[in-house]
Amino acid sequence: MVDVVIATLLCGRFVGVQLLANPHPFDYIINSPNVCAGDEEIYIIAYVHTAPDHYKRRVVIRQTWGDSSYYNITLRVVFVMGRGAAAAADERSRDVQRALEFEAAQYGDIVQEDFLDTYRNLTYKGVAALRWIARYCPGARYVLKTDDDIFVNAFNLLRHLSRLDRRARTPGGDGGMSAAAPRGLLLCLVWYSMTVMREGKWKVSRDEWPDDSYPTYCSGSAFLMTTDVAVAMYNVSYEVPFFWVDDFYITGLLPLKLGPSVVRHTQFISAYVLNGRLLENKFTGPQWYQYVFSHVHDLNAIQAVWKTVVRLARGEIQPTIPYALPGHLPKVTQPPPKPAPLPAKDKKNKPAR
Repeated sequence: MVDVVIATLLCGRFVGVQLLANPHPFDYIINSPNVCAGDEEIYIIAYVHTAPDHYKRRVVIRQTWGDSSYYNITLRVVFVMGRGAAAAADERSRDVQRALEFEAAQYGDIVQEDFLDTYRNLTYKGVAALRWIARYCPGARYVLKTDDDIFVNAFNLLRHLSRLDRRARTPGGDGGMSAAAPRGLLLCLVWYSMTVMREGKWKVSRDEWPDDSYPTYCSGSAFLMTTDVAVAMYNVSYEVPFFWVDDFYITGLLPLKLGPSVVRHTQFISAYVLNGRLLENKFTGPQWYQYVFSHVHDLNAIQAVWKTVVRLARGEIQPTIPYALPGHLPKVTQPPPKPAPLPAKDKKNKPAR
């Protein structure tokens, strides 16, 4: 890694040198600075890690959990990405970029920087999102991060956040309670002392990370933080050397640098469905109110599950109960059938007791 030296000039006079460990020297190809503009209070700004050619995934999010009209709060969504790895090398990549620019003009929710959108550059994507929030949406109450293959039951998330809001209320000057926003919160599936992978896709060499385990960090699939945390993590990112495992860098190294007085990890493991094949079963079943996040293996299933989730949240339907739970036992309308008598030969050969 090469440190970048920034010379500070004051009235044309050289006054100092600053070394940046992670300068993030990227420019916007596409920006959407007005997502949070206006007088409306933004309750959640969600940023979604995506890629230029993931148009269908973005459409599904816009039509389901990313549509603010479903809620009584204001939710805004931005899709964050880099440039195609072969943006100038072939016609297909140029077509993807042209389509992305058309999409950005239509929806106004695309943020694209000029780093290569590759697996090893996901940390750049995370810092790009934090930078955008710090610049264009610092007034939001909460920041939600997801990948574009994550299903979000935002109704359940909002119920949980409303409880956090009530706890954060403080006495007001008029004798009432002031709706102070929580601070320092990083809510996620917390990994403690996760083993460093030395083989396979997530292989990390000892030169990159010599210890056998990582400090505390979050699953990168989805996590939520108060906006003060997002802004603080962006500001401190300049001081923390680049590390390519993005979930560890963003939710591990940056909070470690800031310290527990600024940000604290809060376990939210019960809200995650780790097996995406259980999406419909978990999010429409008897404990649907518990789950918030799940990986998605079948884009075609999302719309149907979302429609059911909306009706469940509105109380229009009751969940399907495929098995008996306490308080949900089936009604017995007739006595159970008597067991069939044993065949004669079995009676004859049955041992005496």
